[in-house]
Amino acid sequence: TTHIQGKLREQLRRLRPIELDTGGIEDALESLIERWRDENPDTLFVVEIAPGALIPALSEAMAIAIYRIVQEALSNILKHAVARNIGLHVDCADGELVVEVRDDGVGMDRATLIQAMRFGGSGRYNDRSGLGRFGMGLPNASLGQARRVSVYTWQSGASVLTTYLDVDEI
Repeated sequence: TTHIQGKLREQLRRLRPIELDTGGIEDALESLIERWRDENPDTLFVVEIAPGALIPALSEAMAIAIYRIVQEALSNILKHAVARNIGLHVDCADGELVVEVRDDGVGMDRATLIQAMRFGGSGRYNDRSGLGRFGMGLPNASLGQARRVSVYTWQSGASVLTTYLDVDEI
């Protein structure tokens, strides 16, 4: 019974983190990172949340969106990037909230980056491997939560590749 209760609490936390009620988005992100640290002891996680970056008046919808973006980014890094160091940086720049997740993983080549940023482009209806079901992972998840998403990637010995999706430009 205790095991089942623990699993149920964990599922509820994934739906809506209770830390949003008790300590706000800062505590929710710290708690999320702490859980990832516990599950991945060989990976170094560095969290930098600038003072005042996440104002208390942040709407619940925006707080949940920020949480989900970070949660998805961490999940993808740990599944695919083979990273040893992961950083989360949150700040407010020119009146806009900036959430940055960095890692020292293997990066993406140009073809993978192009595929990752496409809407659709996958015929794998029942296959959840790779870049997301139906090829909608990164663009759909990101633009559903933010107005602009920038992606920077590089592989050892190669130059930095960058691209972005911007709702206002589409």
